Amino acid sequence: FFFLPLSPSLFAQAQSIQVGTAKIDITPTEAIRLTGYASRSTESEGVAQKIWARAIAFGSDEQEPTLLITVDLLGVAAYWGEELANRLAQKTVLSRRHIALSATHTHCAPATGGVASLIFAEIAADEMGRVAKYTAEVLDKLEHVSLEALKNRQASLLYWNKGEVNFATNRRVEKEGKFVFGVNNEGAVDRDLPLMRITDLAGN
Repeated sequence: FFFLPLSPSLFAQAQSIQVGTAKIDITPTEAIRLTGYASRSTESEGVAQKIWARAIAFGSDEQEPTLLITVDLLGVAAYWGEELANRLAQKTVLSRRHIALSATHTHCAPATGGVASLIFAEIAADEMGRVAKYTAEVLDKLEHVSLEALKNRQASLLYWNKGEVNFATNRRVEKEGKFVFGVNNEGAVDRDLPLMRITDLAGN
């Protein structure tokens, strides 16, 4: 998530709702293969900046809450959502249909289970072992940050609006039967920019 000093006048009338947030450090503690480095055959050599998982929970238990989670990774495998939902179902009233899990799609993050096999043609068994270990650690942290967001819920005001970004473009260009990067002015483009502003009841 990122935050901007947005005036309430930009948004529709506020809705009163319970909202809670939380974040957790998911930076690996040992060397690991990185996504976005498919041509590189070595593991990471250090940490330039930490990466995070963040969660935001909306609604009370009586309203059947909704949970949005984002992780600083290239992507997440489908089974992550199912695994997380099964864990949370044992401890909360959350259902799978009210949990959204997404990635920031950074190409500088660790490889994870379900994604590594799509990127690397070859990966050593010990390296894959570290990927599997890290994946298990991240799933545990996703459960933790989800529970924290639910625990942190408090009365809040939620504002919502939708803007537009004109610089968005379709980058898939067909050339000699293959798709390459370029500018496709005829291609589908999503220029919507959804904006959400959340404050406490005093407007902070």
